[in-house]
Amino acid sequence: MEDYYLGLSKDWWTLEPNERRTLRQGDIYSQWKKAGARGYVLAVTGFGKTRLGEMAIEECFVKNSDRIVNVIVPHKAAKQVWEGVKERSKNKRIRICMAHTY
Repeated sequence: MEDYYLGLSKDWWTLEPNERRTLRQGDIYSQWKKAGARGYVLAVTGFGKTRLGEMAIEECFVKNSDRIVNVIVPHKAAKQVWEGVKERSKNKRIRICMAHTY
């Protein structure tokens, strides 16, 4: 019996870190789609949560190009990152809001 991590074989450990991260992101994205495009990701810094968000947003626009996607961020640095995502996106109907928490 093979060992599995997120549905990937043990050969996964022989891959370069960026390749492993891409596979993990793809697996989580697939799980998100299977769950009806609902859910959240709780992951460490550098995991690629923004990339997953980009993938999810593009999927939303494939299903309905007229929708507006709201991205809620916790601070200015994250807002700047998402402004860049919005610039790269084919669909500009992305609204980035910063949650003010105390």
